[in-house]
Amino acid sequence: MMEEKDTELLSRVTANHLFLAQFEPFRATLLSLRARNPELARAILQTVVARGGVFDSVLWSQSCSSPALLTYLSTLELLQFNDASSIWSFDTDTLRLRVEFLLLVQTISSRVSESLRKKIDLEGIEKDVDKLESQDLRPELITENEELSEFNGDSVKSLRVLDKILELGLNRLKPDLVVVDESIGEGSSGGVVLLDEAELMCLRTVILENADLFDVLCGNIQKQVWWVEHDDSGLAITLRREEKRSEEDEKVLKLVQRSVQIAHLDAMKECLKESDVEGVISNICFLHLDYGVEENEYRMVLQDLLKRVLSGKAEYGDIWFAMRDKLLSVYGEALSSNCRHLVQMIQVIHDELLSEEIEMFRASENNQNPPPFERLQSFKAELKPETNLDDKISSLNMAICHCMRDMYHYTRVSGLHVLECVMDTALSAVKREQLQEASNVLSLFPRLQPLLAVMGWDLLSGKTAARRKLMQLLWMSKSQVLRLEESSLYGNQSDEGSCVEHLCDSLCYQLDLASFVACVNSGQSWSSKFSLLLSGKEPIGYRNEDACWDPFVENFVLERLSVQSPLRVLFDVVPGIKFQDAIEMISMRPITSTVEAWKRMQDVELMHMRYALEFTVLALGAMESSMTDETGSHHQMAFCYLKDLQKHLDGISNIPRKILMVNIIISLLHMDDLSLNLTNCASPGSHSELSSTCTGEHEDPAPYEEGNKMVVSYTGLLLDILRQNLPSAIFEQENTLSSNITDGRPALEWRTLNAKRFIEDWEWRLSILQCLLPLSERQWRWKEALTVLRAAPSKLLNLCMQRAKYDIGEEAVHRFSLSPEDKATLELAEWVDGAFRRASVEDAVSRAADGTSAVQELDLSSLRTQLGPLAAILLCIDVAATSSKSATMSQKLLDQAQVMLSEIYPGGSPKIGSTYWDQIHEIGIISVTRRVLKRLHELLEQDKPPAIQAILSGENIISSSKEFHRQGHRERALAMLNQMIEDAHKGKRQFLSGKLHNLARAVADEETERDYMKGEGSYTNRKVLLNYDKDGVLGLGLKAIKHISVSAAAGENNVQP
Repeated sequence: MMEEKDTELLSRVTANHLFLAQFEPFRATLLSLRARNPELARAILQTVVARGGVFDSVLWSQSCSSPALLTYLSTLELLQFNDASSIWSFDTDTLRLRVEFLLLVQTISSRVSESLRKKIDLEGIEKDVDKLESQDLRPELITENEELSEFNGDSVKSLRVLDKILELGLNRLKPDLVVVDESIGEGSSGGVVLLDEAELMCLRTVILENADLFDVLCGNIQKQVWWVEHDDSGLAITLRREEKRSEEDEKVLKLVQRSVQIAHLDAMKECLKESDVEGVISNICFLHLDYGVEENEYRMVLQDLLKRVLSGKAEYGDIWFAMRDKLLSVYGEALSSNCRHLVQMIQVIHDELLSEEIEMFRASENNQNPPPFERLQSFKAELKPETNLDDKISSLNMAICHCMRDMYHYTRVSGLHVLECVMDTALSAVKREQLQEASNVLSLFPRLQPLLAVMGWDLLSGKTAARRKLMQLLWMSKSQVLRLEESSLYGNQSDEGSCVEHLCDSLCYQLDLASFVACVNSGQSWSSKFSLLLSGKEPIGYRNEDACWDPFVENFVLERLSVQSPLRVLFDVVPGIKFQDAIEMISMRPITSTVEAWKRMQDVELMHMRYALEFTVLALGAMESSMTDETGSHHQMAFCYLKDLQKHLDGISNIPRKILMVNIIISLLHMDDLSLNLTNCASPGSHSELSSTCTGEHEDPAPYEEGNKMVVSYTGLLLDILRQNLPSAIFEQENTLSSNITDGRPALEWRTLNAKRFIEDWEWRLSILQCLLPLSERQWRWKEALTVLRAAPSKLLNLCMQRAKYDIGEEAVHRFSLSPEDKATLELAEWVDGAFRRASVEDAVSRAADGTSAVQELDLSSLRTQLGPLAAILLCIDVAATSSKSATMSQKLLDQAQVMLSEIYPGGSPKIGSTYWDQIHEIGIISVTRRVLKRLHELLEQDKPPAIQAILSGENIISSSKEFHRQGHRERALAMLNQMIEDAHKGKRQFLSGKLHNLARAVADEETERDYMKGEGSYTNRKVLLNYDKDGVLGLGLKAIKHISVSAAAGENNVQP
């Protein structure tokens, strides 16, 4: 019982707070009642909501000023209960939507009432205006006071329509899950509110004044209609009367939506008539294509609006910026309407207008650039030069941004890609050689500038000036700046350059190389300030007014650079390039990777190799020229060239290349007349540079010393340079060789070993050269020194024997591992020379008193043991004829040879076998040796005969040569006759006629000689024979003599009287 009393008491308190419009106390008591009787508390709230907060005698307060607000607040509390919508056929979401609808209509109605109340107060009409605030008393007040209707009929009509809409909202909150009598239901209208479009159009002014509230109201209606159309509650019991009322309500609600849209469209049309674009735009956010109005109505209004907005799209300026802001406002308002179809319609209309503009552009004659680019060009052309730089840059950047935005729309509507369109336009400008225009086009996408520079390169074939300007505009002056400014955008520094940018660097380098060649070809000096690569952002002063460079040269170099390396092209077209210029041009070559860096290092080494060879040739050529130069300048130049050779060899770090260079220089040392090709390898100006620098750091006192010391010093310096550039040991080669050339290590070791042997051999020969002097007791000349340095070991041994340097000869025998014959020759020559010296210095009186001879007996048994009898015989003849300085010593040697010859002559017949031809060869040598010995003995049998060496060198003339000739012919004829007789006895009769012919010829030779002696021959023949008699001692062909041709002799005969 106690609980029932408490519940009853709380119910009464709740009702009191309700009629006092005290919602917070009302809510508090409901919460207490809910704790005791939840069903009762829920029923109270459901009753308040179902009645729409309309109760008699409610004292409305500021915290709860209207029934709609009370209903809304009560709904919020009701939704906290379980099964809150138990008396309705719809769910809680629909309940909330219907309550919100009631609150929105009440709010709009209150605003209209408040506006009307203010107007009544201003006009001073004494009426009970407070009744306007009451929904129940408002119709009575309007009906009783005709003056009020006449004063503001539109507002009054609006209030009536709003009251009907409010009544509709109240009816939609009534409970529909109740059982009623069918007769009663059919006899009543069921609270259906009927409104037509004409009545709702009275709200036009109210709709525009409260557009935001009506927009929310239409959104609420849209949600309610959607819930009705998609209602799947599945309730089995619904009254036909409720279904009919729901359909009627839905029609009225949709009619409200349509009226709101028509009101906004009419307002937009009026604004368009008045050219109030801002007013039109302000209504776009309230448009919605799903609110019952045909799309054509929207389309007509929006199309007129966009035409007005886009009419200011002439050029980039203040008008265009205003147009852009208006267009953005149109899209912004459309997006705020939360209607996707509206945004799409505006975009379609916009695209149609752009398509019309594009068609007009294509139909025009000047259609080279798309309209956005034309506007950008016009904007840049109209920029005033006196404008502040910062303002100009800001305006230009803004225009570029807008042009880019227009280009996106242009390409989108045209069905193109924006980058493709930009590149096509830029390439077209490059083809017309409008390079600045192309640069302006690519200001939209600066990163495309390297690509355009590369693609435009081929479009400007043969036009080097245009190519240079293209690279300067698109790569150096723009892209490089962009790359520096945006370098922070890259995560890795190595990722900054793309392959296209590297290609641009390569093309700039090719232009620099071509300009260098053209400059050198025209005889002018080239400076790095002409370089595209090194100029950076600064403009380059490429040509002066007096420069007349042949474009053919530049194009020729560019064509070759397209298929050949810069190093090859540079040295092919400028063979006389200076080293400093060459290293500067090669160092400018852009590096794109570690491989490119390695290639450039290889190029630099190849340059060092090239100049090393050049200075080697120059140094050797200068030494050859020094033979005819008495001033000594060539000696100085030769030493300067060696200094430069050393520098270039030091610049080669690759060990195999150093070995190659040393071997090439060694090969050059074996060549003569290198000075003949100096003009092909010497650099222009090299001689002057070297002559000026030799007086400074290259100055060396050694070159100024005359004669032997100069040649020795030069050769020693050259050998030192070669030795320093060879690896010190094999392991050094192994450490420096890469795995790619390990297979070539044996070849490198072999070349290194040969080079070291050559250097050691020449150093030894150089020491010999210091100990020897030429025959004429003068100093060595370069070619004479080369003869000694290049001489074969046997010739070097002969030179030592001729100069009586037997100790050096013995060293040469051991050094070169000469044959035993050479060693025996040296020993015999040394004995002969020693014997001659002893014979010349001993006192002749002593010798006569003692009866002894200074010439000691010679024991040739050791020589014969070492060489064999035939070789020992030939050695004695050789020494007697060439080394012996006295006839006595020659006679002694010839006697020894005769003794050894008698031991082996005549010998046996040759035996058939593998050595048959060797035996025949030995027999022939013995026969010739016997005749030579006989002839030499005859020369020494004369009275006071000279040394055989003097006879053979032509210093002495033999007077009895004619008799010797005749004796030789007789012996020849007798020998032939004896041989024929012997063959006849043996039965050998083959070739007898030929042998008889030879015998007759020998006899005829003797008769011819006799006629010559009698003076019967011609003068010419006698002179030839006399010449033979003068120089020949052993017969024709055994000694190289100065022959006088028969034709020359005949010429002399013709000249004489």
